[in-house]
Amino acid sequence: INIDELSKSRLMIQGFNQGEKRAIGMIRLDMVIGELKLNTLFHVIDAKTSYNILLGRPWTHENDVVPSTLHQCFKFYRR
Repeated sequence: INIDELSKSRLMIQGFNQGEKRAIGMIRLDMVIGELKLNTLFHVIDAKTSYNILLGRPWTHENDVVPSTLHQCFKFYRR
């Protein structure tokens, strides 16, 4: 994704180490997880992390998803 494809974002993200990072932009992308197909808004940051995306509690609740960190998987209700 090129930076010119991002919309402006004023979001400030607080990391696990209590450090803050301003989002460089946001983008809406189609996302497929198994049979679940969603159009999702992502806030993009410039940081070295051990993960590619974070799907927060609002996203899991809106999409009826139950994450299992132990099993590294999702369970979801098919609509």
